[in-house]
Amino acid sequence: MEKATQTEGHLGNGAVEKPSLTFELVSQFFCMPIDEAARELNVGLTSLKKRCRELGIPRWPWRTVRSLQELIDVVKELGKDDTPEKAEKTKMVVHKLLEVMKLIAERPDVELDKETKVFRQACYKEMHERRIKRKLGKVLDA
Repeated sequence: MEKATQTEGHLGNGAVEKPSLTFELVSQFFCMPIDEAARELNVGLTSLKKRCRELGIPRWPWRTVRSLQELIDVVKELGKDDTPEKAEKTKMVVHKLLEVMKLIAERPDVELDKETKVFRQACYKEMHERRIKRKLGKVLDA
């Protein structure tokens, strides 16, 4: 009886060889939840988490990336009807936030700086107040 030979992509013990997860490959999926990223990479969630820790990614950065993207959208919304001077300042803020997103993609272990966190809170507060005013206006008009 002949021995079964090892086929390409398979290990001799019946296990399938997984593609090498590099930081560059994994970082392309920071814009989605970790379970979706694991599915796209065709690896198990636990394997992905373990490999991330080996790569120096202590926590999956999707929520931070999403929060920054939402903040950029809020800044653009708040800066729509501004004067040209304020519009230029809005562009600068958006550019700075994009730089922070880029930094997070390069080094996901980096925390957001205090200035960005305070700015984020102020923007969300402003948007909340605008929603309340709109609701009040609808109630008073009715």
